[in-house]
Amino acid sequence: MTDRRALLRNSAIVLTGILVCYTALWFWEASRARLMIKRFETAQAAEGITVGQQKVQIGGFPFALEAHIPSFSVTGFTRLPNAKLEAALVTAKARPWRPNDWLLAAPDNISLTVPTESGALRVAAHELKGNMIAASGGGWELRVRAGGLLAAYGEQSISAASLRLHILLPSKPPEEHGADSADFDATLEGLKLPAALGPLGPVVQRIALDGALDGVLPAQPLAKALASWRDQGGTIELRHITVNWQKLSIEGNGTIALDKSMQPLAAFSTVLRGWPTMLDALVAEGAMKKDEANFARIGLSLLARPGPDGDSELKTPISLQDGQLYVEKARVVRIPRISWP
Repeated sequence: MTDRRALLRNSAIVLTGILVCYTALWFWEASRARLMIKRFETAQAAEGITVGQQKVQIGGFPFALEAHIPSFSVTGFTRLPNAKLEAALVTAKARPWRPNDWLLAAPDNISLTVPTESGALRVAAHELKGNMIAASGGGWELRVRAGGLLAAYGEQSISAASLRLHILLPSKPPEEHGADSADFDATLEGLKLPAALGPLGPVVQRIALDGALDGVLPAQPLAKALASWRDQGGTIELRHITVNWQKLSIEGNGTIALDKSMQPLAAFSTVLRGWPTMLDALVAEGAMKKDEANFARIGLSLLARPGPDGDSELKTPISLQDGQLYVEKARVVRIPRISWP
């Protein structure tokens, strides 16, 4: 009996010691989180970035470390000096034993407003969640999931049901030309356009891509940063692209750059399925005349081959140059000019 009581007493002492150590760990991580937030604000202020918020609340004891940041706002971005990021509430959550793995969330609307010469561009999400993880070899891994997206510019707007984005950032910018400064993959679902494009309808079911940003984007206002990135040979390499839009399906890969006028310049190798629907849509939109579409249909049908499922499959280059989108050598639609903020 004495041995049993001694065992229980010793077990209680050990358990109490573990609980005391764990509690001390939690409060130490909580104080470290407050210090990290303060250091972040100070570092951003040194770069001219203002982080506005009400008092940060730290909680979640005992199994989580949670920071609640009400009335969150950021202004003075280096690349978008006049932009403003706003959220009613931002939360950050981590486990005390995994302090480098944070779950970030804006559960009730987050928006970015960017003033331009022609009006304000506003991008908003009804809900946003993300994981920011310190990579083992240095750098960061960021995973973002957003729902209820809306982008409005003037009287035009587009929306999307959801976005998933995964970004890998190295510990420091690459020193060699052509080296990747970020790897990414993204999936956008339920993209709703302002109007239907003929038989294709207004909703693009899915756009998925993965690739890499080659070259460094300097810490300058966006237009200057993009010009410098372009002049240093910067490109976006898309290793794989998938678009599902009603009966039209596109798969391929390619490269995007900027031309001397700061407009997109792109070249893709693609496989099109349901391509006759694309021609019908361009006719319905007025981008092609009916006889031009019929001529293109005849020419493209000579290049098409039956796919694995028996449907007509067209392997063809798609390019973007001088504001025009080309399929093979056929000009199919004009792309609106971009005015960078």
